Amino acid sequence: MAPGVVMKLENTLLAGLVLVLLLAPLPFGSVRPLAASVLALACLGLAIAWMVGRSRSGRPCLPWRDPVLVAGILLVFLGFLQIVPLPRSALEVVSPHSVEIRDRYEPEQFEAASNMPERIGAASDWRPLSFHPWATRQSLLRLLALVLLALMVIDLLQTRRARRILALALVGVGSFQAAYGLFEYFSDRQHIFAYEKIHYTDMATGTFINRNHFAGLLELTLPMAVALGVSLLPVNDSRPGSRMLKWVDTFSRREIFFATLFLLLGTTMVTALICSGSRMGFAGGLISLLWLGS
Repeated sequence: MAPGVVMKLENTLLAGLVLVLLLAPLPFGSVRPLAASVLALACLGLAIAWMVGRSRSGRPCLPWRDPVLVAGILLVFLGFLQIVPLPRSALEVVSPHSVEIRDRYEPEQFEAASNMPERIGAASDWRPLSFHPWATRQSLLRLLALVLLALMVIDLLQTRRARRILALALVGVGSFQAAYGLFEYFSDRQHIFAYEKIHYTDMATGTFINRNHFAGLLELTLPMAVALGVSLLPVNDSRPGSRMLKWVDTFSRREIFFATLFLLLGTTMVTALICSGSRMGFAGGLISLLWLGS
């Protein structure tokens, strides 16, 4: 594959990733089945396009030695074990409590309507570990899509330009959510677009139903705003205090403007985080800032 074609594919994948990041939080955080399925399919589509691009450029379709891939394969395998039917004797060894729950609550004749009486005796003792195999399969597919997307992101973010674009996208998402959540909170309108909120009506939630999900997004995007602002600081001398002494001399008006902008966006996110009332979200945001500062 020609270098120009590779660059075009990388730009297309990066644009698709940014679009997913911008749109995913809007339909109530993409937690409902339809929105979650569309999000998973979009992630899987981007990942497949990335894998095809790697193959056509002469590289392996997947970075097989990447720890993220190894961990993802182990998690998928663990989930797969939960949907494989096992005989009762094996279930009693692996998870005796699940056997006890099934004996207590599972209808005795739940297979009587299967119209296959010859199979009842042979199949009735075979059960998966999961009590809801369909939901487990759905979760596995979403996990697989997210693992592949994570590998794509790691591969794409090899350049400073790509990392800055992704950071700007995350700050944009967090800023919009914070501003929208604060507007609904202080105006006492408490809507998510046209939907009137029922839960957490005294908290800021942005376009999320759950305040903790809202806080989780902010605690991830807040450090990005701070990091972008800090990245504009000039580095002219390693002596203590020299950076502050040369602030006015080395800062251009453009750098001052954007550094102040990112600081204001970070302050907005902190305010929205406090108004969400999520204790764990606030603690997570504080820890992330302390880690960034260290």
